Amino acid sequence: MLAIYSRDVRTLEAYLNSFLEKPYNLTVFLPDGRVYLTVGPPVIGVAAVAKLLGWNGSLKPLIVSYYISSVCYIIELDYTSLEKLKALD
Repeated sequence: MLAIYSRDVRTLEAYLNSFLEKPYNLTVFLPDGRVYLTVGPPVIGVAAVAKLLGWNGSLKPLIVSYYISSVCYIIELDYTSLEKLKALD
């Protein structure tokens, strides 16, 4: 969560690369549809999408879209969301 809200693309990419062997794309959008950050190349498939409401007491809505090489993973994003992604692999 901290990496998402601080736009730390290197940390997100390193974390996802540590357990994913398939191509993936994680894109985070602002509520108005502008891209906040993206990790990975474009991937065709169905996305798992979740809305984050904020972090560490702040109200800052973000929309997270996550693709893995045409396979859809359903995730519930909360403060330990990236650990849940690892468990799905």
